Amino acid sequence: MPRKASVFRPILSLCALILLAGSIVLLFLLILAGAFDKYPLNRIFFLQADTNGIPNAPQGIAHWTLYNHCSTNSNGLNINCIPNKAAYPIVPQDNFHTRTNIPNDFFKRRNTFFYLSRFAFAFYLIDIFFASGVYNGSACIPERRPFRTRRSQGNVLHLDHSSAPFPLPPLLHFILRPPPPHPPRPAPLIPLPPWAVIPSPRPPP
Repeated sequence: MPRKASVFRPILSLCALILLAGSIVLLFLLILAGAFDKYPLNRIFFLQADTNGIPNAPQGIAHWTLYNHCSTNSNGLNINCIPNKAAYPIVPQDNFHTRTNIPNDFFKRRNTFFYLSRFAFAFYLIDIFFASGVYNGSACIPERRPFRTRRSQGNVLHLDHSSAPFPLPPLLHFILRPPPPHPPRPAPLIPLPPWAVIPSPRPPP
């Protein structure tokens, strides 16, 4: 059983690394969609809706991205996008400056849609930051070996980075770097009473 686990462990690790890399690429595409109206970003959007009958809105299918909303052509590509604005809220009455033919849920829960769509942008950035840090740390570790430890003054164990078989990524180096060594405190001198002094043995004649 341990032999089988040792065989499948690198395969599963490689699969996890590939899936993590794919999720990072998709996150980058989602965050960049709308920022540039060029291929392949003009094929990506965050949300789509039928805006027929809404004044000042695209007649047909409208696409929302994290930066703006766009019209669509016959191929479903983003066209005629409004100027970019980070964390663009998905609130149709504010996006199109009208209350005509807008569903009532957007009026009843306006703050909910506003803050959820805006905070989504921030959480996507946080997600891609930590996912990239985990991928950077995983890709730089070809073999799992424990760090050697060294015992400094005061019987405190510290990680010895020089013994690592791979360079530490910046994120892990920040987390695992040892604290600065403290100078040893001198032991207090306690005078002994005369009866507690043990005389040294005399050498034989």
